[in-house]
Order: sequence, then C-alpha cells, then structure tokens
Amino acid sequence: MLKPKNTSSSKNRYHGLMYDSLLNGKGDQFLNVVKDCKTLFLEGIATHFSCADKLDTDFTDIQIRRFKECIDYIKKKGLSTPMIHMANSAAILRQKITFSKFLDTEYLMRSGLSAYGIDPIHEDSSKHALKPVITMTAPIVSRKTLMQGLGVGYGRFYRANSAKELAIVAIGYADGLHRRLVERGFALVSGIRAPFLGNFSMDSLAIDVTEVIKQKGFQAAELGSVVTFLGRDGKDEITASLIAKASGTIPFEVLTSIAARVPRVLK
Repeated sequence: MLKPKNTSSSKNRYHGLMYDSLLNGKGDQFLNVVKDCKTLFLEGIATHFSCADKLDTDFTDIQIRRFKECIDYIKKKGLSTPMIHMANSAAILRQKITFSKFLDTEYLMRSGLSAYGIDPIHEDSSKHALKPVITMTAPIVSRKTLMQGLGVGYGRFYRANSAKELAIVAIGYADGLHRRLVERGFALVSGIRAPFLGNFSMDSLAIDVTEVIKQKGFQAAELGSVVTFLGRDGKDEITASLIAKASGTIPFEVLTSIAARVPRVLK
C-alpha cells in the first residue's frame, strides 16, 4: 500500500500490485520508484494464502517463508513496511503459524468467513468457538397431500412411492438455493428435518412435512409457518458448511449466492 507523504488521510491511499516476486528482481524497478519518489512512501505490504484452510500446512509455511524473504528484501532496499497484511480467517484461527514471525510489525488481519461465525477449516464451527450468525427462512404458502404415484416439480423429477404431506415454500433458486441440493438437502420445520421434494422452481419449492405433522401436528406446518434453510431451529441446525458439502461447493459460495432480492434483517 502506498500513501502520500505528509498526510494521514486514508482517502489518498494508493495500492500497487506486483504480479511477479520481488525475489526474482522484477520488483526492483517498482521499489526504486517508491524510494526515489518525493510524495509517496510504502505504508504496507500484503499477501494472500492459497491453502491456509488445509490441515496440511506445508505450503502455507512455504508462503510465509517467501513473504518474510520479500519483506527482508524490501528492507535491504532501504524501505520499511510499517504494516503487514496476510491473515485471512483460516490463518487467524491458526495464529501460531503466522504471527510469531512478524512481532516487530503492525499486523493487520482480515476475517471473512469467521466474521459470520463459519469455520473455514472444520465443518463444526464450535471447534474454534465460532457461532454462525446468519439465518435464512421462508414461509409455507400452500399445503396439500401428495398421493402415491404423483410427481412434484419440473420434469416430475420426484414421484411419491407413498402418500406424503407436502408443503410449498416461497423460496427458490432465484433466491440463492442450489438445485444441486435436490434429493440431498432438507429444511427445518419446527426443529424437524423436512426433505426437499422435486426440482426447485425459481420462486418456490416443495418439502416433505410428513414427519413434522406426525410429531408436532398439522399446526406445525400450516400456512405461514416458518421454514429454516440456513440457521438453527430447535436442537437442529443447517450450516453453510453442511450445505456446501451436500452441494459440492464451499461455504463462501453458499453465502454469496444469497440473492440481493432476499430481505436482510439485522438484529
């Protein structure tokens, strides 16, 4: 990060990217320009880990070593790096592998997933005392009994092998739910798992509330009842990590897929 001299205003900061390593000499020209410039000074340097979320830290250790070598090289050129920026959520949770080498420098961190209570390393966020803070819900807008042999959704992808109690919920793939969850995922109704039935539509989907009604009665899955797609309901919980595993992706994609049209309520 470059900042004009004789000012502390963050509005006047500039960022320079070097795509090649300083260690191969290609960064010399950039460093010489900064060193000779009368109006700019090097305020900080940053890097980004590619494998900090992996249990095997070998490559992360290599990145840290190379980054430290770059910093030492910059200092040899007569420049200082007042601030160092490298720790993402995974690195923060593994602070022993990153912080100890930079105790003489102001160390900046950027928490991404962990700021939302999601562990980028383990599926179980409680291992690092993290508590998920995002809940995504939608109401039941229709209820009916699905008779044996009838199909549900586009393509009649699901056909009932026995009579089931079905609920239509006002949420669909346009809201950010992946179709890859069909036949793999479930929602929570009154704390009970309700499997998805058939293909998701743009604005709606069907869930099987047979077990919900069996345990809690028809009033537990009536019109307007809240259905949880992300978050806790009773003793059960659907996490971003759980959805990611079921749909073959990562928690980042699960959260960023939530559409802009979905209302946000801050509590």
